[in-house]
Amino acid sequence: MATYKKEEVVRGLDKPFASENFTVRITKMEKTRSAAGNLMVTTDVEIVEPATVRSGSDVIQTAGLSGRLFGMLDPGNPLGLSKLVGALERAGLSPEEVQGLGPDDVFDDEPDKLRLYIGKTFRMTISCKPRLVMRNPTPEEARAGVKRTPMKDENGKELTAGNQLDLDWGNVTGPADDAGGF
Repeated sequence: MATYKKEEVVRGLDKPFASENFTVRITKMEKTRSAAGNLMVTTDVEIVEPATVRSGSDVIQTAGLSGRLFGMLDPGNPLGLSKLVGALERAGLSPEEVQGLGPDDVFDDEPDKLRLYIGKTFRMTISCKPRLVMRNPTPEEARAGVKRTPMKDENGKELTAGNQLDLDWGNVTGPADDAGGF
């Protein structure tokens, strides 16, 4: 039998961590539609550095953790395309340079142009939030318009199952140094 010390055990997202500035790598970028039918760009990223962070006396593995960013393709909405383009510019990944656009173009959502971002890195602040356990409606409930809802215990408290990364284009802090990866 062995006794393991906290500093020996590397944790995952079962433990939350405080907001931290990370280097992330884009692993996928594609044009999709939201559940409401709106056009958007979904961008999958993975944490490259730091490989671990501390939460109290626990060490949490962060390298390789992944999440998704959403960018609405609505040029008339300040929280849409301008938020995405502004974040890419702050990251040192201006669409004009990465996608080779003309001086009057702002962004190109064609698949070949979006793939040019794969492998690019940047810095962003990421935090951790509880992952809610959701109740899916029965087929009958779904036909009646009932949506997914958080499950609650007998005291009315929402049930959680670990944690998840909290990502937003608004949290991009700048370009990354050359990130070696893990």
